[in-house]
Amino acid sequence: MKNLRFALLASALFLTTPAFANELPLKRAVISTSGVALYEHAGTIEGNADIALPVRLDQVDDALKSLVVFDTLGTIGGVNLPGRQPLDEAFRDLPFTQADLQSPVTLLNALKGAQVNIDGGITGRLIGVTTESEKTDAGTITRHRVTVMGDTGMKSAIMENLNAVQFTEKAVQDQITRALEAVYTNRVKDQRTLNVTLNGEGKRDVALAYLQAAPLWKSTYRLVLPNEGAEDQTALIQGWAVLENTTGQDWNDVAVTITSGSPVTYTQALYESYYLPRTALPVKVIDRVMPRVDGGTIGTTNTIEKRQEQLQKKTMRGGADAEMHMLAAAPAPAMAEMAMDSAAGYGGAGESYVPTIATPDMAATQTALAAETATQMLFTFPTPVTLPAGDSLMVPFISEKMDAQRLYVYQPETNAAHPLAAVKVKNDGDTGLPPGILTLFDGGAPNLVHVGDAEMPLIPAGEDRFISFALDTKTNIEQKTEDDRQLGLITIANGTFTQKVSWRNTTTYTAKAPANEDREIVIEHPRRDGWELIMPEGYEGKPDVTSTHYRLTLNVKKGESQSLPITLRRDDAETMALTYMNEADLDARMAAMGKDLPADLRKAMEQVKTLRAAVAEQETALQQIANTRNQIYADQERLRQNLETVASNNKLGKRYLKQLEEQENALDKLASSEATIEVKLNDARKALNDYIATLKF
Repeated sequence: MKNLRFALLASALFLTTPAFANELPLKRAVISTSGVALYEHAGTIEGNADIALPVRLDQVDDALKSLVVFDTLGTIGGVNLPGRQPLDEAFRDLPFTQADLQSPVTLLNALKGAQVNIDGGITGRLIGVTTESEKTDAGTITRHRVTVMGDTGMKSAIMENLNAVQFTEKAVQDQITRALEAVYTNRVKDQRTLNVTLNGEGKRDVALAYLQAAPLWKSTYRLVLPNEGAEDQTALIQGWAVLENTTGQDWNDVAVTITSGSPVTYTQALYESYYLPRTALPVKVIDRVMPRVDGGTIGTTNTIEKRQEQLQKKTMRGGADAEMHMLAAAPAPAMAEMAMDSAAGYGGAGESYVPTIATPDMAATQTALAAETATQMLFTFPTPVTLPAGDSLMVPFISEKMDAQRLYVYQPETNAAHPLAAVKVKNDGDTGLPPGILTLFDGGAPNLVHVGDAEMPLIPAGEDRFISFALDTKTNIEQKTEDDRQLGLITIANGTFTQKVSWRNTTTYTAKAPANEDREIVIEHPRRDGWELIMPEGYEGKPDVTSTHYRLTLNVKKGESQSLPITLRRDDAETMALTYMNEADLDARMAAMGKDLPADLRKAMEQVKTLRAAVAEQETALQQIANTRNQIYADQERLRQNLETVASNNKLGKRYLKQLEEQENALDKLASSEATIEVKLNDARKALNDYIATLKF
């Protein structure tokens, strides 16, 4: 039975399956910090060839989006890809299922009626395979009987005694072969194979490149600090890259480049099937009109013709279509020079020798060849990388000396009482340094001491950065903040009073150094929009300015205390209508100017105060009339309530009526006085406004 199963399935596959496509080895990988990696397969082919590119199912979209083909002398015949459910599609029109291929018994029973030839001369239509059990002294034996209907009737044979069962009809044989081929091609559940057809003559170099989602490469740095106070303030920094091989295939001598930047990357479901909904067209009936929907215009005919001319010119001088043609026809680079050429192509020097730096503290490393583009930093490793699938690898990509000055940074928002131990490093290299985690050490072997970790910022070439790694609890700092408002020059125009105001915010930092150590402390003082820094008296040099802070240095001798006042100033102006200013506010503002107040302005303000007092006098008189009227109204309400409780013709009722009459007479007099006062008030206001309108200082 075992022999027969092998003979039946394997012979069919061997006799009719075509040769499989070539698989080009992975030669180059460019891993970025944008979540994707570029993989390049390269090799030599001859004549027309099919190239198989195995891709994980979840990565097919990226491959379809980005696949680029390099062929020096050939042309692209096409790229074939099985559907998302290739096995379901392969078995859809077959008379048997994938499960029927599990054994000869299930396959033969699924193909009842097929023309077969059983060794021993039995030929005919297959009726089926039945199971027979026989009890013997050794136990129960199971056999399978094949029954065939031939020209002379039914004949049968035990399968376990047969060497071969052949399907004599080519169509049936082709169906089995096609099914076995599909099972083998899709033997990996979550993998699909892109078949790239290249047409050409002779031997030639070809390459395929595509993007795939990939884990970010991680950078990790080591830095040995220079001794505090030493004359040589340089340090060796080493950067290592942590790589992961998640491609599902081993890397064997692969040229690896890592990039650091923020390119825009997209993903799109190109491997999905999309169907657009269609508008149902109603059945035409008499007098029913379905006008075409107007979608608007895209411009005049002249503008459209101009766009077409521009597009033609772009294509002639090498537009998008021409660029893709160049890609398809570009020669594949020589594999031995790929690592060097890739770096040179990105702007590197293209040198094959990469210098190494040796120090007594850290072992020498053969670092990557560094280069920069407008938006990215690139590091190409000089030695090809071998990395089994699923494994990780850590390799050095930078090793260089840089200026490293030890100092202390006070960040009140980080810790209000103590500064941070820090180092100021300057990147004198040709390329920037990507961000990552940094481990800092003091001393050298064998007395190395870990002093802290830090977040390594991005350091562009030629720039410096502060890196803080520990809290300096031996140094204490206090801060005290005061606000001040100073009134300045007064101007008057068009009845508007304007006075300049200078706001000052002063924070005094007082630091006390340890008993046996000097301290150079960089105070980071917050910047404020609209405020400017007033240089502290006696401060030497100019402070550094970041996007959020000023940096001023405070040098403190051991065991001593030192203060540094930092003042921010904002000049502003307060504006108000002079007509409505009260005398107290006006006096306070004039007094703030002191002897700087011009005499004519003081005289004018005295006149304004006099005229304003006349207005206030009439306003007070009107208010007194209003108060008296309100008091009479309240008393009248009381009298009316009392009249409701007594008869109007008795003695008390007559008294109440007399009082009401007297109050009405008083209200008439108040109305007359109010009219007179309102005239005086209007005259006083006019006099004030007319005078103010003439003022200009």
